[in-house]
Amino acid sequence: ISTSMQGVFGRHPNGYYAMVEKIRDWVKGIPLSGTPGKQFKDSPTQGVRVGIVQFAAEAGAIKSPNGVGSEGHVTGDLDELLMDLDYHEKNIVGTDRAFINSALDLTKGMFASVTRKRILLVLTDSELKDAAATSTVANLRTLLGMQVQTFGLLLRPTAAFDPATSMAREALK
Repeated sequence: ISTSMQGVFGRHPNGYYAMVEKIRDWVKGIPLSGTPGKQFKDSPTQGVRVGIVQFAAEAGAIKSPNGVGSEGHVTGDLDELLMDLDYHEKNIVGTDRAFINSALDLTKGMFASVTRKRILLVLTDSELKDAAATSTVANLRTLLGMQVQTFGLLLRPTAAFDPATSMAREALK
């Protein structure tokens, strides 16, 4: 876990657990499609599907593996999403150095069979160290070509911007 997320956040031992809880609350309240992750084609039903990829370490990003929740696919099934979140809560890859390119690779695979609107929400609390790398830029262009709308959200423990959070904010632009 990065330095800025190590402190106590409310009743949580650190910011990562607080963030996972907020995502858990969010997925419980959104209109999910009910479509399981193994159903690769979008169903005609209303609602959304969500995929979760965790990134931070240079070694690579992770998604839930085979046999766990959505098995790393987008899903509209609440039980699968909650299992995915449990997996990510137990398998933290966080460090003080955030690398996003491997997460973009996984995201491209998740979105390949999705025909509905695609949105990528990047949550980070530190600078993306590979944001300007050629491979990262190429992955972002591919996602743009897939009509994926990308939004960045900078998480920080205080309202004030310190040099580290200012650099992270610039990397998300």
